[in-house]
Amino acid sequence: MVERNDKPIIGIVDGGTLYDEMAARLMDQGACIFRNCARGTKALVRYVEARLYADSLKNRRPGGTSASILFWGPCAPPPGRPAPPGRRAPPGGGGAGPPPRPPGGRGKS
Repeated sequence: MVERNDKPIIGIVDGGTLYDEMAARLMDQGACIFRNCARGTKALVRYVEARLYADSLKNRRPGGTSASILFWGPCAPPPGRPAPPGRRAPPGGGGAGPPPRPPGGRGKS
């Protein structure tokens, strides 16, 4: 199955030990199988974001960005961190920054 396709084969088999043999066979055939739904979903999200970011770097216009979505608030990246692919940070850079320190300077640095 994997040899016949140009795109990677990814699956999530989160069904317990009853499906161990099936998952092992799929992995032996070259499929990427995650045995935990949350872990597989997180990995797939990271992979897609990385591919989109790589594409945005390749397609970046000189003197500007290929970004089309402006976002603010808690979804904004922290200061000094680039915006995710397809998005651009608000004017002045990243997000709102770290929360203010409590009086007496006893906060996380």
